[in-house]
Amino acid sequence: YLATIIALSFIVYFINKMYGKLKTSVDAEDFAEITESLNTEIIIWNHDFSYVAMNKRIRDLLGINGSRYDEKEILMKAFELPDLSEERINQIILTGSHESHFLTAEDKLITIAWSTSVVKKRKKNCIYLSTGFNLTEMKKMKVNLDSDSFAEKLFAKNNRTL
Repeated sequence: YLATIIALSFIVYFINKMYGKLKTSVDAEDFAEITESLNTEIIIWNHDFSYVAMNKRIRDLLGINGSRYDEKEILMKAFELPDLSEERINQIILTGSHESHFLTAEDKLITIAWSTSVVKKRKKNCIYLSTGFNLTEMKKMKVNLDSDSFAEKLFAKNNRTL
């Protein structure tokens, strides 16, 4: 009986050891590495702004070169907010989507459509994930298409009168 218990204990020990080697998991470091290389704008932040993390894509657009920056100021710029009042932040959180415009370090106007979701809900402080979709090129194409359409209409009207 004792030999069976010892044998089963060894089997469980070796299975756990093998499973530990085979199992895959994603930890905070993996998550940070994944978001860093995504081709979309990512901001992870909490309600009191004591934690704000941005991936390379949005940092480059905002002209952030180092790891030190004023989190509140950068969020205000990225979300195009005059302030970070509770009312404005709750509006972003409750609607889940928000469009913003800001100038890059090279004075290029950028338009981002943000989608914000609660990642971790706590009693006093939640963690949010805001993912951005850069609409800048689409807006330029729309303007070009609108002006092309206008030019075509103008050309067609002028040709009829000739």
